[in-house]
Amino acid sequence: MEGRSLRTGKHASNLHEVRLDPWPLLGNKRGEQTLLVEPEHQAELRAFVEYARRSAKAFWALLVASLVLCLGGTLLSLAWAPAIWAVPAGLLLLTWMLVAYAFATPETIRAMGIRRSVILARVGAGVMFALAVATVLIALRAD
Repeated sequence: MEGRSLRTGKHASNLHEVRLDPWPLLGNKRGEQTLLVEPEHQAELRAFVEYARRSAKAFWALLVASLVLCLGGTLLSLAWAPAIWAVPAGLLLLTWMLVAYAFATPETIRAMGIRRSVILARVGAGVMFALAVATVLIALRAD
């Protein structure tokens, strides 16, 4: 079958149809869908979808925790200056989460494929790490 591979994001003519429930990898819509992938990568696709399913709760918990640290640290630092240290802690947690659970948005996965979206998420983690280091340096300078 011809189409765009979900794994690589490239158009190919030798793709196989794989029927599975890609939640939460491809959004909140549950139910079996037909996904296109190269024959040699069918098992890899199934394994990645299962990994995303198993990791969804941890991913969201870490995301919320990092956002609470960043936002809470920012707001609390207005009244208590040492609270600013929660911001780099939140950014470091977010960085670790993006490396451990390199999931991109469903739109990115559909446009770029799983392989490239994982790379993009890890590059994003590198940018977040640079931001965390910058905030630590700014906080040290403010002390």
